[in-house]
Amino acid sequence: MKKLIILIGVICLCFGAFAQGIESPGQNEDEALRNKQRMQQVRLGGTEDTDKWAWVIGGDSYDFISRIEEAPDGSLYAAGWSRSFSEAINPGYGIPNGWMLKLSREGKIIWEAQYGGDRPDLINSLAITPDGGCLVGGHGQSFGAQGHASLVFKVSPFDSQIENQVMLDSTAFDSILNMDYTRDGGCILCGKTLFFNPTNFDVWVAKISADFKIEWKKGFESLNTDVIFYDIKQTLDGGYLAAGFVSYSRGIPPKKVILLIKFDASGEIEWSKAYRNGEGDVPTVRSLCIKSDGGYAVGGVTKNSGAGGQDIWLLELFPDGEIQSQKTYGGPGSDFTESISRTSDGGYLLSGATNSFGAAMLSYFMIKLTPALEIEWQKAYGGTLREYAYDSRETLDGGYVVIGTTLSFGDEGGDILVIKTDSTGNTNPPELAHPTNFIVGDSFAEPEEFFIPLGNYALHRKPGYLEPSETNSIHFAPNVSIIFPPIDVRLQREINQSLSAIEAFNVVRWKRNPTNRDIEVKEYKVYRKKLPVDEYYTHVDTISASGSSDSFSYTDSHLSLSVKYRYMIIAVKSDGTESWISDEVSNQHEE
Repeated sequence: MKKLIILIGVICLCFGAFAQGIESPGQNEDEALRNKQRMQQVRLGGTEDTDKWAWVIGGDSYDFISRIEEAPDGSLYAAGWSRSFSEAINPGYGIPNGWMLKLSREGKIIWEAQYGGDRPDLINSLAITPDGGCLVGGHGQSFGAQGHASLVFKVSPFDSQIENQVMLDSTAFDSILNMDYTRDGGCILCGKTLFFNPTNFDVWVAKISADFKIEWKKGFESLNTDVIFYDIKQTLDGGYLAAGFVSYSRGIPPKKVILLIKFDASGEIEWSKAYRNGEGDVPTVRSLCIKSDGGYAVGGVTKNSGAGGQDIWLLELFPDGEIQSQKTYGGPGSDFTESISRTSDGGYLLSGATNSFGAAMLSYFMIKLTPALEIEWQKAYGGTLREYAYDSRETLDGGYVVIGTTLSFGDEGGDILVIKTDSTGNTNPPELAHPTNFIVGDSFAEPEEFFIPLGNYALHRKPGYLEPSETNSIHFAPNVSIIFPPIDVRLQREINQSLSAIEAFNVVRWKRNPTNRDIEVKEYKVYRKKLPVDEYYTHVDTISASGSSDSFSYTDSHLSLSVKYRYMIIAVKSDGTESWISDEVSNQHEE
């Protein structure tokens, strides 16, 4: 029988010890025991302070966050990936899935969600939208014709639900590394690809419209080099600036240069320049920001000049890419810049990791610079093992937030450490901050014209994150707090306000495929199997699709809290035609 896909994904629910929750101060022994193996949030410091705080967040496996942004209401979005959820599904396997957190002003979890399938899927980028939601970009091996594709999706300002999405697919490995929200309601993306050469990374840039269509795309085909863009921003003139580096890794000694390419609004190259701090330098760049005068600032690393082995390097540029000013900041060891952002007074906030200062082999650092590039204040943060900061921002209250990974606190596999400071970098507990003595130095880079050839890059838009014949919804786990539900429902409602009073831990959710609204769906069949004992799915219920609703749910009342389950939803057309997931799954269920 011919199979037409309408919607559907395989949804995993894990009950019992792997249910998600928060271990909050003041829990009794029973609550602590129930939450022992859940996703946990632990405050560092005994007193609650709304302006200064530090939280450790993580599960039973490795968790990673590389982006944090503040919404207009002062809440915080953080994005990365986690192995903790898939560790619950497949103990010992630990497949990373895209992971997002929304935090309150006080750093408490409002909601958390995972996005992905049954193979590694990562979130790399995040951009706030004016409505208080966010755009998210990443890549996955669960998607695309070749098992690799890039994904962009819009998250609702009210919960973790996805409002729109698009898959960008070629015939090779592709990954979005960063994005910026654009003033027309769309976004600009930069990424890396193996499309041109399977042994070297090349770069691509794409403009996505507000309705999630590709306006233009550019791929750059290098020869025997690795080229990677780590950041891209819309410029004040309506164009775009991409920043990354070119690595001639096959040379002896290896050569590397920072690369900036300026595009106009339609994607045509206006200029491209390379920057290196003298012969023998191997600089890198991770982040850029746009200045109010139309120029740019780039945060990177140089090993030439400065105080130590590798030092923080800041370049201020005119709109044409010529250097306006340049400084290094470093200690006796190695210091690595991951983020540069503009502050409200016209200065800058730098953050990353340092082994020059702090109590650990690597610690967070934040440096607040004046508009003249002088140090206003500087601090390291962390414990006694290892911390690495990936992103930071000034907050609406005049303080600062920094986020990254920690081995000093939480689970030994690696958890998230998010720190909120006041306007001078102080936090709670105060002993988390350590004094530093970064020294300001001069560098002597000169921009060089750089040519990188355009290639015939075949990046295609697809209407969903899977093949169009499958699903157009990324909701394998639309909200972790429901898909990995808590035993303690009362506690869950405290941390996820989207959970209504009548919902419990056994609710499965899905949405109609928005690209197939003209296809009449009569009903949805719900299939279930126990993990890992059941080889086949069993049909457990049929849900009517009548009415105008696009959202559906099934409440499973026949569960054992000590057993893990996997669900599959099949759409049935009015003529009885069923959708399919794959030949293996659709042919192996039991009626």
